[in-house]
Amino acid sequence: MKALAEGLLLGTALSVMIGPVFLLIIQTSITKGVSNGMLTAFGALTSDIVIFVFCLHGFRLADSDSWVWITGFIVLVVMGLNLLFRPKAHYLSISDKSSTTPMSGTFSFMQGFTINTFNPFVFAFWVGITVMMNERFKDTQNALIFIAGMSISSGALNVLKVMLPQKVKTLLSPRNLRIISQLCGAALVVFALLLGIQMLW
Repeated sequence: MKALAEGLLLGTALSVMIGPVFLLIIQTSITKGVSNGMLTAFGALTSDIVIFVFCLHGFRLADSDSWVWITGFIVLVVMGLNLLFRPKAHYLSISDKSSTTPMSGTFSFMQGFTINTFNPFVFAFWVGITVMMNERFKDTQNALIFIAGMSISSGALNVLKVMLPQKVKTLLSPRNLRIISQLCGAALVVFALLLGIQMLW
């Protein structure tokens, strides 16, 4: 239950973390339709899986556990503080103007995949999560439960972002975006502290 709860919580944080892909999915759903929004979300999800597998494989090849968990701790803290203290000017309103320019499904998928893959904060997030998972869940069963929890909550919220773009958009004023971002930042810092406490004691 602990692994599932932490997975659900971090999956939620990943899905609502304010960044280029979060806004891109909603913007695409509003201006290009639900199908293109879903493909953009699927592209981002595919990118997340590729990055996660890469990080997981890389850290399993590492020789020193100490530098690995220290790296994860630093990454999560820095990302959390960045979200907590990001300036107000960063948060812009989402346009609801529809576009008549057609967009292919391949392009929709690739824009989600590409923007997510080349976002350094996404890579840093998965580095931190991979380290935390390896240190907190030593057995394969709990690790898989954790990953399943993340996938369920992240996937469900991404579907909501695509299916209910107009309703979601009404909640995404610059002020609310900043509040959501700060909550995600606080969650990442808390998980980093839990990781640090567990490793020290």
